[in-house]
Amino acid sequence: MKVSLRKAAALQEAITEAINDINHREFDTLIDVLDEEYPEVALDTEQEKFLKIVEQTILLMNAKAEIRKLVGEANHTCGINTLLANMKLIENKMELFYSLKGYAPRVKPSAYQKRINRINNNPDTFGDKTAPVSVITENTIETFTRKYKEASKEKRELSEKLLELNVGTQIQLPDEVHKVLQKHNIVS
Repeated sequence: MKVSLRKAAALQEAITEAINDINHREFDTLIDVLDEEYPEVALDTEQEKFLKIVEQTILLMNAKAEIRKLVGEANHTCGINTLLANMKLIENKMELFYSLKGYAPRVKPSAYQKRINRINNNPDTFGDKTAPVSVITENTIETFTRKYKEASKEKRELSEKLLELNVGTQIQLPDEVHKVLQKHNIVS
C-alpha cells in the first residue's frame, strides 16, 4: 500500500489512538473461580485473551515504528529534513527581527542636546543628571521591520513547498503493516 507522507502522519496518529484505546481499557485480570467447574481452564482462557490484547498492542507499536522509519527515510531523500532546518532558522530570525523592531529609535540631536545643555547650565540642580539616548536609528529599525517581513514571506514559501512534498512524496507500507492497520480498521 502506497501512502503520501501526509497520510502516513495521519496513520501514525490513528495508531496512537488505537494503542491508547487499548491501554485505557480496564483489563479484568481477576476472575471469580468460585463458580468455575474447571478454574485452571477459566484462568488460562482469560490469560490468553489478555495476552492477545498485549500482542495486538505490540503489533500496532511495531507498525507505527515501521511507518516512522519509512517517513524518516523519505524525509531525508526528498529534502524535507533540510527544508525543516531552514524553516527553523527562518523562525529564529523572525523572532530576532520582531524583538529588534520594537526598540525605541534614536531621537534627533536637537532633542538630547537640550537635555545636555540644561544639565550643564544648572550644575547645582538635584535630580537625574543623565541623557540616555537610544543607539538604534530609525533606519535600522525600518531595516529590522523589512527583514522580518522578508523572513515571513520566505517562511510562507517554504511552508508551501513542505506541503507539496508531504502530499507528493509517497512511501510503500509493508504488507504486514497494512494487515495490522486493516485488522484495527485504520485502513480498508
